[in-house]
Order: sequence, then C-alpha cells, then structure tokens
Amino acid sequence: MLSLKIRLTTVIVLSIVFVSIASYAETSLDIEIQALKAFKNFITDDPNGALVDWVDRNTTATGLAFHVTRLQIMSSSGSRFEFKLIHWMHSCSQLSLCTQLSKLFLFENSLSGPIPPELGNLKSLQYFDLGGNFLNGSIPDSIFNCTSLLGMAFSFNNLTGIIPSNIGNLVNVTKIIGFGNNLIVGSIPPKLGNLVQLETLRLYGNNLNSTIPASIFQLKSLRHLGLSENILEGTISEDIGSLHFLHVLTLHLSKFTGRIPSSITNLTNLTYLSMSQNFLSGELPSNFTELHNLKAIFLGNNFFHGSIPSSIANCTSLVNITLSFNALSGRIPEGFSRLPNLTFLSLASNKLTGEIPDDLYNCSNLSTLSLGENNFSGLIKSRIRNLSKLQLLQLNVNSFIGPTPPEIGNLSQLITLALSENKFSGQIPPQLPKLSRLQGLGIHDTLLEGTIPDKLSELKDLTKLLLYQNKLVGQIPDSISKLEMLSHLDLHGNKLSGFVPRSMGQLNQLLVLDLSHNQLTGSIPGDVIAHLKDMQINLFNLDFSGNNVSGPIPAEAFSHMGLLESLNLSRNHLEGEIPEILAELGHLSSLYLSQTDLKGTIPEGFANLSSLVHLNLSFNQLAVLLLVLVILIFKRGTKLCNFKERDISVNQGPEYSSTLALKRLDPKDLENATGFFSTRNIIGASRLSTVYKVEMEDGQVVALKILNLQQFTANTDNIFKREANTLSQMRHRNLVKILGYAWESGKMKALVLEYVENGNLDSIIHGKGVDQTDGSTISSSAALEGTVGYIAPEFAYMGKVTTKADVFSFGIIVMECLTKRRPTELSEEDGLPIPLREVVTKALANGKEQVANIVDPLLTWNVIDNHDELLSEFIRLSLCCTLPDPEHRPYMNEVLSSLVKLQTTLMVNTTNQSLEQSFLKENY
Repeated sequence: MLSLKIRLTTVIVLSIVFVSIASYAETSLDIEIQALKAFKNFITDDPNGALVDWVDRNTTATGLAFHVTRLQIMSSSGSRFEFKLIHWMHSCSQLSLCTQLSKLFLFENSLSGPIPPELGNLKSLQYFDLGGNFLNGSIPDSIFNCTSLLGMAFSFNNLTGIIPSNIGNLVNVTKIIGFGNNLIVGSIPPKLGNLVQLETLRLYGNNLNSTIPASIFQLKSLRHLGLSENILEGTISEDIGSLHFLHVLTLHLSKFTGRIPSSITNLTNLTYLSMSQNFLSGELPSNFTELHNLKAIFLGNNFFHGSIPSSIANCTSLVNITLSFNALSGRIPEGFSRLPNLTFLSLASNKLTGEIPDDLYNCSNLSTLSLGENNFSGLIKSRIRNLSKLQLLQLNVNSFIGPTPPEIGNLSQLITLALSENKFSGQIPPQLPKLSRLQGLGIHDTLLEGTIPDKLSELKDLTKLLLYQNKLVGQIPDSISKLEMLSHLDLHGNKLSGFVPRSMGQLNQLLVLDLSHNQLTGSIPGDVIAHLKDMQINLFNLDFSGNNVSGPIPAEAFSHMGLLESLNLSRNHLEGEIPEILAELGHLSSLYLSQTDLKGTIPEGFANLSSLVHLNLSFNQLAVLLLVLVILIFKRGTKLCNFKERDISVNQGPEYSSTLALKRLDPKDLENATGFFSTRNIIGASRLSTVYKVEMEDGQVVALKILNLQQFTANTDNIFKREANTLSQMRHRNLVKILGYAWESGKMKALVLEYVENGNLDSIIHGKGVDQTDGSTISSSAALEGTVGYIAPEFAYMGKVTTKADVFSFGIIVMECLTKRRPTELSEEDGLPIPLREVVTKALANGKEQVANIVDPLLTWNVIDNHDELLSEFIRLSLCCTLPDPEHRPYMNEVLSSLVKLQTTLMVNTTNQSLEQSFLKENY
C-alpha cells in the first residue's frame, strides 16, 4: 500500500475555490464534489482536527455551475499537524474528474510511488507542483498533453527515466523549474526548443548526459537557464549569445570542454554566471565590458590559462569573483577599485605573479580576499589597512617578503589570517593582538624570529595558533594559558627552550598540542596533562617528540584520557618502563616511543587495542614478547617500526591481505546479477558511481557500487585498494560492511556492500522535501568520492583526500539538518542567489532572531527556552567545519569534543529547568 504522511510544521491550507462558469451543467458540479469527497476520504489520521472545517456546502444558482479549480496542500507558518493519505494513485484518479482544476500543489509532503498517468486528464491544469516528495518511476507522457500548462515542478524526488519528447507540446509554458535533483538520464529533448514562451528552464542535479541541443538557443525569452550538476558534455555554443534576456546561467559541475564562447559578452542582462568545475580551457573572454549587470562570476576549477582580462574591472556591479584553481598567469589587473560592491575575490591556486596592485587595497568592501597558492612576491604594503571589512585574508603559499605589515592590526573584523609558507621575516607583529575577533592565525613555515609575544593572549576568540617551522626562540609564554578558546596549538619546528608552562593546564578546550622538535627540557609535564584531562577529557593529539625531555612517562597523567588518539614522545631522553595505562587508551591509533631509553617489556594490553594502527618502539631497550608481536602484526596488521607494504603495479591489480577475507567477484557474474546493469536495479547514482541493488546466486541481497571509470582512471587503482582495505577493517553499527570487490583493469572497479533497507540520509532530513533553485556552490565539488554539495573544495581542486574533507562534509550536513535546506539550494538576496553556507553565516551575524528564521520550524518549535544560544553555538561549529581552507577547519575529534560540551550544557540546562518547573508546581 502506497502511503503519504503529511507532517506539516504550519497551518495546512486546503484551498478549494469555486468559480461560476455559465456554460456547464449543474451535474458537472455533483461529479466534482463526489470526486473531492473521495479524495478527502483517502486522508486519515487527522489527530489535531485540521480538516474539521472542510464541510459540504449547498450551492444553488440559476444558469450557473461551479467547479473545483484549485487544490493546495502545503505548509506555511503556524501549528504542527499530522495526516496520512492512503492510495495516492487512487486519490489522484478521483481528482482527474475535476476537469476544471487549474492549480494543483502537493509539494513538500511524503508522496511515494509513481506519478499517476490520470493527471494527464486535467486539460485545464495550468500550474502543478509535486516537488519535495518520494515519487519514483518515469514521468508519464500524458502529463505533457496538458497543453494549458504554464508552470510545473517535479524537483527533489527519485524520478528516473528520460524527459519525454512530447514535452514540446507545452507551447504555453513559461516556467519549468522542477526537474532538479532527480535521477533523470538521457538527453535534453531537442523539442524543448518549441517552448518559445519559456522564461525559466532548470534541469540541474540529474544524470543528463548529452550536449546542449541547438534548439535551446531558440528560446529567446529565457531569463534563467540552469543545466548544472549533470554529466553534460561537449562545447558551449556561440549561439548562447543570442539569449539576450538571460539573467542567470548555471552550467557548473558537468563535463563541458573547450573555450567560453566570446558571444557570452552579448548577454548584457546577465547577473549570475557559473561555469565552475568543468573541463573548460583556453583564455578568458577579453571583453567583459558589456556585462554591466553582472554580480557574480564563478569560473573556478577549470583549466583556464592566460591572464585575467582587465575588462572584468568594468563590470561595476560585481559582488563575487571566483577564478580560483585554474592555471591563470600574469599579474592581477588594475581597476578592481572601480567595483564598489566587491565583497568576495578568490584567485587562489593559480600561477599569478607580481605584487598586489595598489588599487586592490582600495576595495574597501572586501570581506574575503583569497590569493593563496600562487607566485606573488614583493611586500604587503601598509595600505592594507584600507581593507577594514576583511574577515578572511589568505596570502599563504606565495613568495611575499619583508616584515609582516603592522597595519594588519587595523583589520579589526578579521576572523582568519593565513600568512604561512612565505618569506616573511622579522618578528611576530605586536599589533596582531588588536584583532579581537581573530579565530585562526597561521604564520607557519616562514622566516619569523624572536619570541612569542605575551600579548597574543589578548586574542580571546583564538581557536587555532599555528606558528610552527619558524625560528622562534625563548620560552613558551606563561600568558598563553589565557587563550581559553584555543583548541589547536602547534609550535613545532622552532628553537623554543625551557619548561612547558604549568599554566597550560588551564587550556581546557585544547584538542591538539604539538611542541615537537624544539629544545624543551625538564620532564614530561604530567601535572599539565593531568589537568587537561581533569578539565574536559578532550585532548586527542599530544606530541613532545624531538626535544630534550627526560624522566619517566607519567602514568597517572594518562589515566582516563580515553579520547587520546595520537601520542608521540619519541627522540627524547626518557627512562623507565612503558606504563600499562597506555594500553588502556581505547581510541589510541598512533603511539611513537622510538629512540628513547625505555626498558622493560611491551605491555600485553597493546594486543587488545583494536584502534592501534601505528606503533613504533624501535631503538629502545625493550624485551619483546613474541606473543604480543604475533597478535599485533598478524591479527591487527599494526605497523611496527619500518614495516612497509610491497608496491603494487597497476597491471597486477589491487592486492589484499589474506587477513581481510574479502571475496573477489567475477565482473561477469555481477553483470548477470544486475540484469546487465539495468536501470531498474539502480538505488543511487552520482557522477562518480552508480549503486545497484543485487540479489546474488546464494540469495543474499547486496548493494553493488560501480565506480565511474571516467572519474577513476587507471592510476587510481591503489586508491581503490586503500578504500577497500579501510572499509573492510571498519566495524561500527553505523557503517555499512564491505563484503567483496570486483576489479578488472580499465573495465571495472566495484565494491560489494551490505544492503540496508533503512532509506537514506536525505529522506531522514527532508521528510517533506525542500524546493530550491538550481544550486551553485562556490567551492563544493567531488573528485574522488561523495556527492555534489557535500564535498570539500580540495577534493575537486587538488585531489587531496584528508580527514579535513570529512569535517567539511559533516559541517554541511549539520547545516542541512538545522535549516532543512540542501547544500546546493540557493536563496536570493537583492536578486542574487547565495549558497547555504552564506545564508547561515549572515543569519548568525545578524543575531538570534535571524538564526531562528533560517532554522527548520520543527526544530525551533521543539527548542526549549534559553537554548537559543546553544543553537547558535551549534551553527558556529558547522561554519567552522566548512571553512574554505582545510588548515583552518577543526579535526573531527575537536568537533566531537565541542559536541560533547554542547550536550553537557544542554543536559544541565534541561535538568535545571525541570527542577524549576517541579518547584513551581509544588509551591504554587
């Protein structure tokens, strides 16, 4: 039985409008009333009585008839109701009798099953929206016989198949806004060119795999063309320049090749242009002068070369310019000061050279300036003080020289400052403590000298302090303990001396502490470590290696540090035995105690540490127990000392340790099991892989993940091997088990996974679905694994697979859970679409009321008074996780610690509130 469960967070609107039509008989009304009653009878479970006022009305009129013209079940703002609608197919069959129905809105419910073909009988239908449900199957051809249609939407369902060719019948339609985010395949129908009235065409977020048909360029009324997030290929035709009314053009996240057509500059009404994350090449168009309405241009993550055209500075409405991750060269052109609204400029990861032009320092509205990973040189000039609205300044990985300008201290809005991997010299500027909002400071891998200033302790919001690989000397200042928000402190690779300040034990937010490769002396500060443990039990990474620390390992300091994952005390002058307590650290994955003077035996408890992956005890005086070594090496595969894996050539295929017991399947068997990869067996797909539901010969139902070989070339065989190895060793109730694999060089890479019938995360978050415009994320993509919108930029841009990419995805999912908006969903501000992260950022900056406006109403309805600050903290955490630069994101263990703190605070608040309510009840 197909069912619909409508969970409305607001007042339900069932609008049945009756209008007089003189040319119909009264019996027509009776039929439609009966049809409407039948539809109502399919609605059950109305616990709140929201439909009580839906009653029959006796209507009489001479020579007139009345007809149902509008049916709308939707959510607005107000109370929470619950309904169930059974037999969705049958109920729509009844609605087909309402022949004058012109508007049908059933979006944001939980409709399931196929779209009933009977809807094609509604010849008077002008608008319908079935978006945000769980509809599957193909779109019936009969729908496109409703030639009165002016607008339609199917977005956010699980529809498959192709777009029917008879869509060309809808010659009156002006808006096709709802094919987005389905699983539709095949070509863009050329007959779309018949829809000459069309103003909006959005087919984003599917698996369309054709070129753009020439007929599309006949749609001269088009204002919004969204074809992004598909597998479209080929070149972009010069004919696109004939769409003179076009305001929004999004072609990002596809496989377009060739150059940007020069005719693009004919689109004088264009406000939003996104072609990022394709395979476009060549030089950028030289004449941007005519695009005087352009507000945002996203051309990042392509293969453009040549210089940045100076004419871009003539687009005086520009707010956002993203040209990052290309191969652009030359200097930044003069003229950006003519862009009064410019707030975001990202030119990172190119081959740009020269100094920062003087007039760029006059872009006083800039909030983000990202110039990292280029070949810029010269000095950072004092005029940088003019950029007083900057929140993010990234100049890292260049060749800037000279002292860090003291005028940076005037940038009072800065949240992130990245100056690392340059040739800055001199001392840490004493003006930096004036940056009272600073949360991330990275000046590592430079030529800085001198001591760490005491006044850095004035940066009360600082969470990350990265000063490693410099020439800093002196002691670690005692005042550093005043940085109460500090979670990541990395001072390794300097010439720091003396003892570790005992006051550092007050850093109760600290998650990562790296003081390695300095000249620190004394014993391991057990009381500091113990104090950190007593405060929050949240230290995850501790590194004292490469110093002159002596004495025994303080066993008591590590008791109850159950979350510690990495401990490195190697290359010191330690003595005594390895404390047994280290074998009780259940999350420990890396333990390095090499090149010390430790004695005794290896604790047998190490054999029980299921998380332990790296263990280095070499160059000591330890007595090795054979049994411990056997268990560690053969049972767990723990890497000891210099244990190395044998290199595997591409032609040999991935090799697996026999201890993994992975079953290798014959690709031909999988081909037969999937019905030659029939689309009927597809349960999920993206540009990277397709997942099939398969029943094996033994009757076991599994999920078969076939990787797209166009995205995973032959040189990724070892990546495939590592993924299989990693997945096979993981055991967790929330992780799907890997059962086997199939591999054939150049033909197949596949993983066989346990099949779980509990739906997917999307259905859990979006029980009612969410409508959206076609999305363009500035820096979301996929290169190795995952789904569009959730993937960190470094995946697509540089192929870097790190745990920080997982943190990015987590942060996006948190935002999605809190706001019930998908990451590719765009809101609009001043006519310009803005992505989810920016929506969240602006809401948080504008206070608690704005935060409440963007949060899912169901969540705000259930949030207890006085918990709004916790909600804001949760949102801040998600934003921190999704910072563009992975270096500035927290580690996942840091995130966990923050969540634990929020949970603890929530429990305390809830308990206090319950006690208060009990007191009032008993006394009043």
